[in-house]
Amino acid sequence: MEPLKKTNVNKTAPEPVGEVVTGAPMFPDSGNTGASRFVFRGWNDVWAIFAFLFMLIALVVVSGVWSGTQRGAFWTHMTPEDTHSMARIVAVLPVVLAAAVIICLASIVSMTHYPLGYIKTVLISIIVINFCLAAWLLANHRYLGGILFLIMAILTILFYVLSRHLMDFSAVLLKVAGRITTNYVGIFGTLLVAVASLIAFLAIWTFAAAPALSDAAAASGRHRTGPNNRSLGAVTTLVLIFSAFALFWVVQVITNVVHVTVGGVTAIWYFVGESAMPVNPTSASAKRAMTCSFGSICFGSLLVAIIQTLIYIVKLGAGDGNDFSRCIAECILQCLEELLEKFNVYAFTHVAIYGTSYVDAAVQTYHMVKNFGWAAYFNDALVWPCITITTFVATIIVGLAVHHIEQDAIVTIFSDIFFYTVMLILLRPIYASVVTQFVCVAEAQDSMRTANPAYAAELVASMPIQHLA
Repeated sequence: MEPLKKTNVNKTAPEPVGEVVTGAPMFPDSGNTGASRFVFRGWNDVWAIFAFLFMLIALVVVSGVWSGTQRGAFWTHMTPEDTHSMARIVAVLPVVLAAAVIICLASIVSMTHYPLGYIKTVLISIIVINFCLAAWLLANHRYLGGILFLIMAILTILFYVLSRHLMDFSAVLLKVAGRITTNYVGIFGTLLVAVASLIAFLAIWTFAAAPALSDAAAASGRHRTGPNNRSLGAVTTLVLIFSAFALFWVVQVITNVVHVTVGGVTAIWYFVGESAMPVNPTSASAKRAMTCSFGSICFGSLLVAIIQTLIYIVKLGAGDGNDFSRCIAECILQCLEELLEKFNVYAFTHVAIYGTSYVDAAVQTYHMVKNFGWAAYFNDALVWPCITITTFVATIIVGLAVHHIEQDAIVTIFSDIFFYTVMLILLRPIYASVVTQFVCVAEAQDSMRTANPAYAAELVASMPIQHLA
């Protein structure tokens, strides 16, 4: 096999990959030259931190002031069935959380020991699911949907055939990602804090948004009945939009803090070497993510949250007689959301590796895409479904189990949403580590050969990047 092709990304990116930048060292006691590149460079994008804190304060104010004036009516109109459902949700969520942890651990172990088989199984599962949905829709005379799923199944088969020579490379990255995730217990501590933060925020968010959501549901119900139609009040609409925006932004921030933390640990492993890893790399990486890089995380997360909020606003207008325009707008916004989220994955990976601001990381990502765009796309298309399909299938199984036991649609819906979100957070380290390895290999392969020669030999033997660069 030919060696991986070098790129000129170092000459165009704002921070040269091989240059050791100045700042307070993250590992002052380490004598390893690779560790010297990891520094605390000062706080980036500080304005975004203040904006994020202002949003959280505003949410608390909404919860305490506006929702406080509405909460009496909210509780008054609750039926005994609603009260029972809420009590059951509180009782079921810890069990659902435990199930998510167990399933994630089992999945990570499987990805670590059988990475190639896991990738192939996921792709075959996608093909089978698409064929089954196509057959069901066609059998029920829903020909357009059936044909679309049939096309998706055929395209997935085509992708499987075309990407077979790339699977070994992605499998190596997946295996190492699983090993890094399980070897450094600090990562599990980061996940624990992330999930606890999410639960705490959801408690505050529910307290603030519940009356507005109840009013929206009631108004929607009256709208469908016809004669008693009324629209939402301006204040209620604003509270709904702000609550949705706060939820989107916080979930993005929590997820991306995990991504940057694990990406930092992986970058340290890559440049320093497994045998020379400094003490507590996770805590140092988490510290930088929550201090110097937190503004960058809030900045990039804000951009996605704004688009998600716009999508929510468009959906609020459903049934207003402009369904075609609404559908077009929603489709465009969802495409923008998908593109920005994928771009952010690599931008935050550069933040994790080099500690740059969000704008500098975006410029670095742009240059990386120019040099290795197709390789990044195919690798992502092989690895990301391992996260999403695992989460999707597990969510269906847990949802069916909860519904069978509880026989309550509200409990099932809340449990599924919570389980799905937690699963994505718990499996994020795998994805973050894979992407970080890819970026490091693309931009600094000489360091790989020096710090981890066995790993470098395995990667070079599995897939020469220049075939897709």
